[in-house]
Amino acid sequence: MRAGSVAVGALLLAAGVFWLFEATDVVDLDTKVWLAILLVGTGIAVIAAPRGAGRRILIVIGILLALATAAASAVDVDVRGGIGEDSEHPTDASQLEPRYDQGIGRLELDLRDVDLDEDETVDAELGIGDLLVRVPDGVDVDVDAHAGVGHIEAFGEEDDGADADLDRTFEHGGTHTLELRLDVGLGSIRVES
Repeated sequence: MRAGSVAVGALLLAAGVFWLFEATDVVDLDTKVWLAILLVGTGIAVIAAPRGAGRRILIVIGILLALATAAASAVDVDVRGGIGEDSEHPTDASQLEPRYDQGIGRLELDLRDVDLDEDETVDAELGIGDLLVRVPDGVDVDVDAHAGVGHIEAFGEEDDGADADLDRTFEHGGTHTLELRLDVGLGSIRVES
């Protein structure tokens, strides 16, 4: 077996072990840290591998990892929390989660049926994708939203681009306030009734 093939296999094994640890909550590290660890391992493997096809493959993997690490660092994307579509529809304030997370995909929080007896705070974070929050009528809504790169829209107010922010209270004649702390690394945030 050639040393380059062994190095590529070891790198893939290490990547699998890292993501297995992350998925099973054995170790809780940020995505950027995992990418950086894999990039360092790839660099070591490139240095140790003899010239040949295996080394070229490692160099390509290293370049791809460097680009992924740079992108994750620039946009601050956290992809923990699952992939796909998630829709949450609590019908009572006691069912509200303090935090909703989605890694990649679409996250919809339908809070229209929640009758607020007091002020409530809901945090939602999405790594990449679209976040939609529907709020009940007659409730004041305090929106603190951030998108690393993307678009934010709440009750007609908008911001977009890199480091988009929207921090505003929308008064709808309510006696209680729903505070929304929303964050998307890459994608969109929309808040509506």
